[in-house]
Order: sequence, then C-alpha cells, then structure tokens
Amino acid sequence: MSDAPKRLWLLPFDGEQRCWCDDPDPGGDGNADDADEYVRADIVKAQVKQQAKILQVQFDAMREALRPFAAWADHLPSDGPDSRELAAHDSRLTYGDVRRAQNALKRLIK
Repeated sequence: MSDAPKRLWLLPFDGEQRCWCDDPDPGGDGNADDADEYVRADIVKAQVKQQAKILQVQFDAMREALRPFAAWADHLPSDGPDSRELAAHDSRLTYGDVRRAQNALKRLIK
C-alpha cells in the first residue's frame, strides 16, 4: 500500500464529469478549492489511533485531577439544603447542575 499515493483529489472535469488526480490543482490555475481531497485509509487509521492515545492520556490526567472531588461528591446530599445552598452561591448553577455534576464525578472516578 505504500506505493499508492497518500492523497488523491477528485476534480471537476468537463461540466458534470469528475476525474481523479494526485494534484489538487494540476493546471496551476488556482482551482484547488474545487477539488475534493481523499486520504488513504491506512493513514487515517494511524492518525485516529494517535489521537485516541492523546485523548486517553488527557482523560487519565483529568480523572486524577478530579479524584479529590469524588469524596466531596459522595458526601454532598443530592437532594437537600446543602446542594441547594451550593447552587445558590453561584447564580449560574442550578440545583440540577449540582446533581448532574455529582453523578458525572461518581461515574468518572469509578
């Protein structure tokens, strides 16, 4: 597969027709924006795999950063004056926001 081009472009050609080319603007007339780019599947798979690794590292770091808050979430009643009071301290928070945050933290840390 390494001898196949990494990228191909589908270019407008002769009205409604299209043709494949390994250059997005073979005539050099600045029409590269009209070309649809296609990337070889093995390259895309490698890029997706690399991005997944990066996201996993970031997710693990976020999980560790939030771990101390898990104990707080477990001790905060989901229905009661404490959660309502917490929401009252910040007008942008609603009671439902506090409950959703509690549940999200519990799921994330476990």
